[in-house]
Amino acid sequence: MIRIYNATKSYGEGESAVAALRGVSLEVPAGQFVALMGPSGCGKSTLLHILGGLDTLEKGEVYLDERPIHRMGEHELTLFRREKVGIVFQSFNLLPTLTVEENVMLPGLLSNKDVPGGGTLRERTLALLDEVGLGKRARHMLHQLSGGETQRAALARALLLKPPVLLADEPTGNLDSEASANVVRMLRELGRNNGTTIVMVTHSREVAGMADRLVQMRDGKVVDDPGADTPAPEAVSAPASSSAPTA
Repeated sequence: MIRIYNATKSYGEGESAVAALRGVSLEVPAGQFVALMGPSGCGKSTLLHILGGLDTLEKGEVYLDERPIHRMGEHELTLFRREKVGIVFQSFNLLPTLTVEENVMLPGLLSNKDVPGGGTLRERTLALLDEVGLGKRARHMLHQLSGGETQRAALARALLLKPPVLLADEPTGNLDSEASANVVRMLRELGRNNGTTIVMVTHSREVAGMADRLVQMRDGKVVDDPGADTPAPEAVSAPASSSAPTA
């Protein structure tokens, strides 16, 4: 699902240039949950932004779902990102003037796309909110939610159009340990239920341990990837009940 070859990226010019990625190569099979770890400035967030089409490479190749995103222009990247990539940010990036339901539904309204597999946007939105334990919070405003609930709303929004790839940039950075575990557990279960390939950046080894594979970066390079040949897990059945954590 994801193939990266010799990804190279620097910021700045001349002697002040800082190398963010130094020839990174990585392959992730469809359906796998990968955690990227490393010290601040190691390049993990830059790599995630490259995968999401939020930044571009100086050289190298990046393929998502067999599409060469390193060759795409800005307009093509925007359309591709809407259809193929869901992104969960540490800062949530939800709109405080909209209800939870409206926030989750917004990507579908903006892209004017039907839900893959059928059903209306509202049906898909409410089903996702049930899955993440926010069915009774659909009409609430964001200020009425806890941090964990807000992050679960952001997760539901990212999965609305059933993207084959989900990117999560420090999704638990603002949460306590219990809420963090709940969000990552839900991320993993929803990803498997939907067959989604997940790449998550995290500083927490405990959070990273819940992924299928841990890739460690340092100084713009992959320095440890013992799970490189680990196959993607089989999809699991959706839980029979929609009971959810309170975080």
